[in-house]
Amino acid sequence: MWFAHRRSSSHRPARGVAASAVVGMVAALVTVTSAPASAEVENGVSDLLAFLGDPGPNSLASWTSGLAEVGKLGERLPLVDASPGGLLGLGDVVAKAVADELPSDAGFPGLQVDKAVTIDGDRTGHLKTTVTDVADGGKRLDVVVTVDKTVTKQDLRVSNASPKVELSVADGATVTLKSRLAVSAVWTGSTDKVHLVRDADSPRLDVDVHASVDAATAQASVGILGVALSGSTVDIDVHLVGRVSDPNNDGKLAFSETTTGDGELAQDGALEGLVTVGLDTEGSHPIDATDLNSRGSVDATFTLGAAKGGLSLPLPDQVNATVQVKWPDIGVGTPSVTAPDLALGVGKFQNMSLRDLGEGLAQVIAAITAVQKAKVDPDGAGPLPVVGDVDLPFMRGSLADAIRVNDALKAFLAANTVPGPGQPGFVPNVTDPAQAGSPTFTSLQDMLAKLTPRASP
Repeated sequence: MWFAHRRSSSHRPARGVAASAVVGMVAALVTVTSAPASAEVENGVSDLLAFLGDPGPNSLASWTSGLAEVGKLGERLPLVDASPGGLLGLGDVVAKAVADELPSDAGFPGLQVDKAVTIDGDRTGHLKTTVTDVADGGKRLDVVVTVDKTVTKQDLRVSNASPKVELSVADGATVTLKSRLAVSAVWTGSTDKVHLVRDADSPRLDVDVHASVDAATAQASVGILGVALSGSTVDIDVHLVGRVSDPNNDGKLAFSETTTGDGELAQDGALEGLVTVGLDTEGSHPIDATDLNSRGSVDATFTLGAAKGGLSLPLPDQVNATVQVKWPDIGVGTPSVTAPDLALGVGKFQNMSLRDLGEGLAQVIAAITAVQKAKVDPDGAGPLPVVGDVDLPFMRGSLADAIRVNDALKAFLAANTVPGPGQPGFVPNVTDPAQAGSPTFTSLQDMLAKLTPRASP
C-alpha cells in the first residue's frame, strides 16, 4: 500500500510539469504563427495596395489616369485616324488590370500572382507580380502587366500636298494593340514609406501597334467624293516606349517623402513633366520578337474605282487610280506618296475634306442661330418691335424656313460627328479624344443621303 501510494504521489507532479510544458509549446506556436499578421506587416501590404490603387490623388492609378494623352500615345498613328492611347484606354490600366486584381487580405504572399486578366473594353492580358525582401525589413513588389486589344472599323487617311492626295477610308482598318507595363514599388519597412524604383526596367511602358485594311467593310472617298476601294493592302507597324524621369537621380519616385504630397509624383503637372513617350528603337521587344530593332513602318497601296450610283448628281463615273504610301522608317523623314492617275479624274474634289464639310455645316448653324437671336430697335428708344418672319437676304426662303433647317442640321451633326470630352456621348477611356469632331459620314454622297430624310418636311 505504501509503495502504491508513493508511486501515485510521484506521478502527480510529473503530470503537472507535462501539462505546463504542453501549454508553453502551444503558446510559443501561437506566438510564432501570429507574427506575419503583425500590424507592421499588415501596414506594409495596405500601404503598397494604396500606393497602387487608392482612389485619392496620391496613387499610381490616379496618377496614370491621363496617360493615354501623353506624348505619342495621344497622337494620331501613321495613316490611322486614331491614337494608340485612346484605342487601348491606357488611363485605367493600372486601376483595373493591377490594383483591382490583387487581394487585400492575404498578406505579402497573396500579393504574388501569375494570372490572366480580362477588363472592360474587350481588353485581355496577363498580370505577374513578385515580392522580395529588401533592407530594414522592407518589401519590394515587382509588377509586369500586359493588356492587348483588337479594334475594327477604324478610319484611315492619306493627306499629301504633292502630289495632291486627300484620301479617307472609313471603317476599313483593323488595329491590333499590345502593351506591357513594368513597375517596381518598395515598402521601406522601418520608415513605413512607399516609392517607385527608378531604374532601367522600372517604370517602363511598351506599346506595339499593327494596322491592316479590310476592303470588304471600307468606305473610301477622295476629298469629298465617295469612291470604291478594292484590291488594297495596308501594313502599318508602330513601336512606342514610355519612361519616367528622376529629377534628383536618387532612383526613387514617390508621392510622399517626409510629409504627405511632397514627392515628385504629387506635384502639379508631374505626369506630363516626368513621362516621355516616343518611338522605340528596340522595336517589338520586350513584348515579342515579331519586329525587332524597328521603330515602325508603313507600306500601303489603295486601288480606287468609281462608287456605285444612288443619287442623281453629275459625279465622275470613270475612276481608275492607285495611291501608294511607303515609309520604311517612321522615325526618319516623311512618307513617300505616289498617285499618278488620281488628279485626272477626281482632282477637283480634293479641294475640300470631309472635316471641311462638317465645319461648313457648323458655320451655317452658327449664322442661322445668330439671325434668330438678332433684335431690331429702329429708333433706339425701345421697346423692341415684334419682327416676325422675314425674307433671308441673298437666299431663297424665310427665317422660319431657315429655323427648320437649322434644327435638322444640328441633329445631323450631333449624330454624325465624334463627340469630344465633356460632350454628350463621350465615354472616357472608350471614345478616342484624338477623333473628336471628325465626321462619321464617309463622303459627299453619304452626307446627302443621310441629310435628305431629315430635311424633308
